[in-house]
Amino acid sequence: MISRNIITRVEKLEARRRSDDDMLLLWRMPDDNTDLAVNAAKRAGLFDSGDLVLCAEWYGEGKQPAARWCRRFPADLSDVELDYCHRTLSKMVGDNGAMPCTRGPDYSLIHVPTYRLWHMALGVET
Repeated sequence: MISRNIITRVEKLEARRRSDDDMLLLWRMPDDNTDLAVNAAKRAGLFDSGDLVLCAEWYGEGKQPAARWCRRFPADLSDVELDYCHRTLSKMVGDNGAMPCTRGPDYSLIHVPTYRLWHMALGVET
């Protein structure tokens, strides 16, 4: 095998070595189609059906980073990655910098772990 094939096989094997609560973080360029990015990652063998997968927009210069598994989401993210995830969320809800009106705390989702909340917001169907 040539070295490129070996590297690809190692990446696929490493991608499969994860626990059930790990999340695959996929990046796409702003306004790119989410389904295309997810389908490309699925064809590459990066995840299987039932895996937790997030797809956020990459606002940085140049090409977006490669997809990666996060064991402790969002704690495993860099400041830039976390900022871009927040920007993607803000764009989804149409946040123009205005503070939402609150009527007091909402405890209905207090039992849901943070990584699951992120998946509820940015997650994709696998």
